[in-house]
Parts: sequence; C-alpha cells; structure tokens
Amino acid sequence: MIDVNLLIQAGINPKTLLPFKFENCIDDDDLVDSIKGVVSVIDRQDAVNRYEWYNLPKGITSELIERVVYYKGSAIFFYMAENNSFYFLPYGLAGDIDIYGRYLEVTPLPFAGPTATTDDSGNSRPWIKGYTKKVIYEVPIDYIPDINKSCVILRDYVNGIEQDNQPRFKLNEGLVNLESQMIPFLRTALLGLTGISGLRVNSEDEQSNVRAAAQSVKQAALTGSCWIPVIGGLDFQNFDKPNIGDANQFLLSMQAIDNLRLSTLGLKNGGLFEKQGTILQSESDMANSNTDLILQDGLSIRQEFCNIVNKVFKLHIWCEAKEQQDELLMGDNPDNNNQFENENNNDGGDFNE
Repeated sequence: MIDVNLLIQAGINPKTLLPFKFENCIDDDDLVDSIKGVVSVIDRQDAVNRYEWYNLPKGITSELIERVVYYKGSAIFFYMAENNSFYFLPYGLAGDIDIYGRYLEVTPLPFAGPTATTDDSGNSRPWIKGYTKKVIYEVPIDYIPDINKSCVILRDYVNGIEQDNQPRFKLNEGLVNLESQMIPFLRTALLGLTGISGLRVNSEDEQSNVRAAAQSVKQAALTGSCWIPVIGGLDFQNFDKPNIGDANQFLLSMQAIDNLRLSTLGLKNGGLFEKQGTILQSESDMANSNTDLILQDGLSIRQEFCNIVNKVFKLHIWCEAKEQQDELLMGDNPDNNNQFENENNNDGGDFNE
C-alpha cells in the first residue's frame, strides 16, 4: 500500500504516476479531437451551404432544410392544419410499402437528437402518436391530394435499395477522422527536426520518468532539452530523423483527403493529386470532372421535390446550387442578380388551406 497523499505532495498524480505539470500538455488524442471538431464544422458548413432555397414558407429556412438532411439523410415536408404551419422533419415508417419498397405512410419524428427521438428500447418515437402522412412521390396531374394528409420526402442523394439514406455527416466521418490525424502526424515529424534524441536508461524503475518525458516532447523541443530517456541495453543512440520533405507530405496528404471530402459533396477541388505549381484550366476541369454530376444529383432531387411540393401545397419554393448560381452571377448579364429570387415552378398559386 502506498500513501497517495505523499505522491500528491510530491506533485505526482497517483492514478497515472506522472507529474501533474505534464497533464496540462495537449497529447495527440486531444489534438486529434480538437482538429476533428474543426474539420467536422467545415464539413457541415460546406454541405449546408451547397444549395440555396427560395420562397419557403414561414418557419422553414434554407439552412434548416440542409441541416436536417445533413444529419438525417432525408426528411418530409408536410402541413399541419391544427396550427396552420408547415414542417420539415425526419420520419419513420408508419404503414405498408409498395412493390418498389417505398414507404406509403410515414410519421414525423422530432429533430432533436437521439434522446428525444427514441424510447427506452431504442425505437423511433413519433412526434405525435398516431399522426401519419401519405407520401406523394410524383407530381399529381389528374388528382388533387389532401394537403392535410400528404407529405413529400426529400433525400440528400439518390438512394439505393434501402429507402433511408445514410446521413452525410456519417458518410464523411471516416474522411474527417483521417484528415484530423494529419496535423498531429505533421507535428510529430516536425518535432523530429528539432534535434531531440533518445537516451536509453538501464532499469524499469525509471519508467515513470521515461513516460513523463515521452509526454513532454513538445516541451523538450521548446525548452531546448535534447535528450529523452528510453529503456534499453545500449548506452546511447541517435534515432533517425525525417527530412523536411517528409513533413511536407503530411500537408499534401491532408489536402488530398480534404479534396476527396469536397468531391463527395460535389464541390470543386484540386483532385486527389494536386499539382504543385501553376494549374491549367484543362487540368482543373479534369480534376472536377465528376463533381458536377454529384452536385447535379442533389440538385435534381431537390428541384423534383420542389415540383411536387408546389403542386400538392400550391407553393412556389425552388432550389438552386450556390456554386452554379455564383458562376451565373459573375456573367455578363446584370439581370442575373434577380434571376433566382423570382424563380418558381409555376405549377400552382398561393397556398390556400
């Protein structure tokens, strides 16, 4: 038994057996988590701001639609007569499916995190028990749906066999994790260029000191300490140092991973292998050859969603890709500035209950 008070008085954490002064250091795991948080926010901002929505009803914004889709993969647009309001919320199956596997009836779910949308058994909890909506999958031509019983599904991208898309934030989580590791790797490589070497010690009694020193590599570099003890039989050894080119590879790798992440969103990027130096227009077009198709996939789905919503609920909502919109606004026609503000589907008039 060891008196923990003696360790505390000596400045040693009894749990880790390391000096308290070393616990304030940011280790690699903390740095990875910190950078992951930053990259996750950037990924969300990139995804949410790809498209711009127009003429939305009160209570629904462009940011809200894209944020719900980013975290849930798909959601439904519907009208509630009880409070004369439109909603855009996640949903769950509440009835049968057709021969294509499509949901015929769904129930709205709250968009408030897992604790608010699941019960004690982990099952989806409806927003209002017994409240269901019939899903409209195409623009009605020869019939008029009941707006109080209808809804329209919006998906972030074309779905596969399953009717529920995997949320975009979950799809890109692996890339975000990998990208967030590049800076800690780079830091480690750069620390190796500061001249710090390894010093072998002779006994296991000094392991706590070795661990403490290993966690203080950054402090050793900043304070000019040249030796870090490691256990071994030899008296002294200089470890191999990476050259400056190796450090640069981490930045290039991070850039390539970020370009891949942007390409999954359909946004322009430098490609997986980004050329160092002047990039020709033809090279840029080749690097972004598939991003237009990815962006157009999401845009086509959103505009078809607008067509159905406008017909069913007699609204004039519309959606355009911001990247394509910016290109048009940079053109020669000054009237393009008002083009999207006046865009509508012309399938119906103002909404009437």
